[in-house]
Amino acid sequence: MEGLYFYNGFAFFDTLADQQKMKATDRMINYIRRDELTHVTLFTHIIREIQHETPEIFDTQIIYDMFKNAVDQEIKRSQFIL
Repeated sequence: MEGLYFYNGFAFFDTLADQQKMKATDRMINYIRRDELTHVTLFTHIIREIQHETPEIFDTQIIYDMFKNAVDQEIKRSQFIL
């Protein structure tokens, strides 16, 4: 979830960078994105390990529902901002 919300938070600045504005800020954001990718990878491994160790309590549908909700929220937010 963090990765989804985090990446979309920079969409406005990506738009400015595409217009050749705030280029230094765009470079800094790219460094932040690279760091964020390590968090996404870490949490992917954690979720898989939980699923492996406790399959009886792991409900894949809950995760899909959470992501669907997050995506819907981000679409609305992005349409409003952009």
